[in-house]
Amino acid sequence: AGGCEAALQQHDVLLAADIVNGDGLSELVERMVRLHLAPRGLFLMVAPRPFHRHRVDELRGLLLASDTLQTAIAPVPEWLSAGIEEAADIKHELYVVQRRTPCEMERFKRPGRNEETTSL
Repeated sequence: AGGCEAALQQHDVLLAADIVNGDGLSELVERMVRLHLAPRGLFLMVAPRPFHRHRVDELRGLLLASDTLQTAIAPVPEWLSAGIEEAADIKHELYVVQRRTPCEMERFKRPGRNEETTSL
């Protein structure tokens, strides 16, 4: 990428919580992660499981299908959701996404490099 994209500031850590709930937001979030996450940087997001929130499944699919981002998804541990009223009814997941370096992208070609897990 060159031009404007090359001038964008990249960050070692990006944090998000419950940000996808409408049309087009999944694509926007995935694009912002690709543009602003530094190589080997981490994007950490807590979001309701897809059946609890509209459009989360789209972002999940984009992140898991990405060749440039390594993604792991796990249920949010109970200790982390203690005291949150909606946690009794709405289960959340923790997304841990790391941007691969160009060398890693060559080494980690598909299939099956991204995963859902029961714990991180």
